[in-house]
Amino acid sequence: MKRPYQEETVIEDKSTRTVLITNLENAEQIKPFYKDLPVKEVYTIKENQNILFIIFYDLRNAELFFQRCSTLPFPAVPIYTVSKYEIPRESDKCDEGKNQSTILITNKDNNTLSEEEVSKMCSIFGEIKAVREYRHNQKFVEFYDSRSALEAFKKINEKNSNNNLSLRFVWDNSVKARWDYINNTDRVLKSFQENKYKNEIVKRKKLSKEEEITKKKNFYIGLFDDFIIQKINEIEKMLK
Repeated sequence: MKRPYQEETVIEDKSTRTVLITNLENAEQIKPFYKDLPVKEVYTIKENQNILFIIFYDLRNAELFFQRCSTLPFPAVPIYTVSKYEIPRESDKCDEGKNQSTILITNKDNNTLSEEEVSKMCSIFGEIKAVREYRHNQKFVEFYDSRSALEAFKKINEKNSNNNLSLRFVWDNSVKARWDYINNTDRVLKSFQENKYKNEIVKRKKLSKEEEITKKKNFYIGLFDDFIIQKINEIEKMLK
């Protein structure tokens, strides 16, 4: 799928299940702040331990972790983004392996599906975030937790002996929304890398200057020691 060019992409601060953390000293630094929350996966890019993508199952846990980041004792920066599984592709097929929480339920007999009926059928698998109508015989059901969506998908299909219902996973965010998150993530990572590079240059210059000063000090100390050695006999006579 061709990537849309957007020089200035602005997205609302809409929460997602994936949080990107930048400006870390190492990956272990942030671990205490999410270790008590169920996490699907943690990964980085090219073994860069200064940035970390954390994928949560439950949207509410992602939001809780994001809130915790506002009180971190170190200057790490969090943003909401999409995971590597949500990058738009040519086919852009959504399935149970993408950590999505939205399923589309269709009545194949073309009978009307009510919101109440769908909510009753799905709420036993986990808390529902929203039920949205698509057509009169179709409803989108979005859970807070992707594991609830997966459980509903499996169990309803198993119990659907009449085969009058069809269930499939759909993306939580549209293609455009996902590209917006990706473009925003690119800008953040680019800015982080540029700042990191600048800081490295400043650090190297500082170290170089300190080494130069140390060398000068050592040189002066060396000269002073030579002077002491040369004058040691005279100094001993003066002390007697």
